[in-house]
Amino acid sequence: MIRVIALSLLFVATSAIASDGDVAGFDDRRGAVLPDVSFLDDDGAAVHLSQFFGKPFYLAFAYHTCPQLCGLVLGRFASALRDVPGRSGETFDVVVVSIDPHDSPQRSRDAKQRYTARYGSGDGWHFLTGNDADIHALAQAAGFRYLFDPMRNTFVHPAGVFYIDRGGIVQGHVEGTDFTAASLAAARDAPSSPWSRLCGALGVGNGVHSASEIGRAHV
Repeated sequence: MIRVIALSLLFVATSAIASDGDVAGFDDRRGAVLPDVSFLDDDGAAVHLSQFFGKPFYLAFAYHTCPQLCGLVLGRFASALRDVPGRSGETFDVVVVSIDPHDSPQRSRDAKQRYTARYGSGDGWHFLTGNDADIHALAQAAGFRYLFDPMRNTFVHPAGVFYIDRGGIVQGHVEGTDFTAASLAAARDAPSSPWSRLCGALGVGNGVHSASEIGRAHV
């Protein structure tokens, strides 16, 4: 009986990992135009995504109660972005969308203060929260696959940031957490060699992609 229970638990754990791999990752959406969905900004004001289509922007998906990965992604992204040519608010913007519909503008403000302090300026940084339907619509259009896992009370999601061209057109993304100025700049136009990694089970790394090379992470 003990052996049967142990095998059952192993099967459940293996299935969960396989499921994570299936649902969390990046899809090829190059050339897709992002939908004009609605959010609240970090001041609680209603905004439309199209308000940011006037200049290129880096797009990150995160949630503000994430135990580890989101902070790692945003922190290292903000640090690497300091060495990218141009300045936020002038040549490009940064848009961070919470995948948790329960996140609030107050949490957005707190997060914005942390990461813009690391970058050195809050100009052009927008932290957005919204309802589940609009979040999913945007994530699907960008090629960001994630899932809420009620058993672990956490979101299974990939690590990385997107580069969105003028007009809200998906250009590419950088996977992982080890961002560099070169990898962030390369996301605008050129893919690199294929890379794939599952955070938690295998660790995290980085790679520049045109969104056709698929990787995934969770926590």
